[in-house]
Amino acid sequence: MHYFKLFNSCRVVKGAENSLIYDLERMDNSNSIPSSVYEILTEHIDKPVEEIKTAYNNEYDIVIDEYFEFLIKNEYIFYCDKEELELFPTVDYEWKSPKNITNSIIDYDGTITISDYKEFIKELSVLGCVAIQIRSFVSLTLVELKEFMFLFNETSIINIELILKFNEDLIDSEIIDLQKQYPRIRKMNIYSSPEDRDEYFINYLKEDINPENDCGKVDSKFFSIGFDTFAEAQCHNTCLNQKVSVDKNGLIKGCPSMSQSCGDIKQNTINEVLEQKILQKPWTINKDEVEVCKDCEYRYCCTDCRVFTDDKNNPYSRPSKCNYNPYQGLWKGEERYVDVVEYLVNEK
Repeated sequence: MHYFKLFNSCRVVKGAENSLIYDLERMDNSNSIPSSVYEILTEHIDKPVEEIKTAYNNEYDIVIDEYFEFLIKNEYIFYCDKEELELFPTVDYEWKSPKNITNSIIDYDGTITISDYKEFIKELSVLGCVAIQIRSFVSLTLVELKEFMFLFNETSIINIELILKFNEDLIDSEIIDLQKQYPRIRKMNIYSSPEDRDEYFINYLKEDINPENDCGKVDSKFFSIGFDTFAEAQCHNTCLNQKVSVDKNGLIKGCPSMSQSCGDIKQNTINEVLEQKILQKPWTINKDEVEVCKDCEYRYCCTDCRVFTDDKNNPYSRPSKCNYNPYQGLWKGEERYVDVVEYLVNEK
């Protein structure tokens, strides 16, 4: 008899309407599945296929065969003998980090000088930070960009993303040479550009965005499916966990868009801020606790925003910039889509 096991790199997550198979090794191989497939993969795990068919009174044999054909074809499951089942124990994805801080955002508009960030960046490195996003609200010259990048010399930070306002005096070749000189720069988004285009690692956008107010958008193109994100999302907030940031005025916050600050980079160290325990409060707010998100199949790959929410007074309120309705399994723009707030009111 055919028994089956899920590959350990695959996880199934149930949503209100649909479910999702996460392929944590191959993000592009993740797929939405009907709840009936979720039921088979969870309630009937370690059972032979023929026994599963019998459980449904053999009324859906053809459909079940199609399900298994799909699961095998996409390498979500494999067949094995009964005696082999115990040879493939399920891996427990427990997330742990030896670091105090892993990521950060720095906002800049010229209110404080670039050199004012020096000690903050140095302390980020000491605390173990590896990834940082720099968002500029003003056009930076090549000299200013180099001044910023120089601050990261001899630090632990290996991944820098730049979000910059377009500067017509800054040409592609200069930017590419900058990246060669500072390979920590992994990605660059340049907004308010004359045209939309991609060049090497540079993404030019015509859109005139405001990074401070435009974050928190929920879109499938921002989803991150992988072992680290999936494990972290079980018990932590995937946006704010182990994050410390600086807004354009030099105020230390979890996210620059937050109204509450915990210190000033000219007066306080990051360690002093961490001792207050205020910054860490949202770190453990996970999607299983957030309204609506807890019913969504995308909850372990979606970056959660705690700034732009439906109810500012509720720490577990739904992200207000989400355009997905998990109760319908539909995105905004799809036929029959109803905004989730309106949908829940109508369901009462």
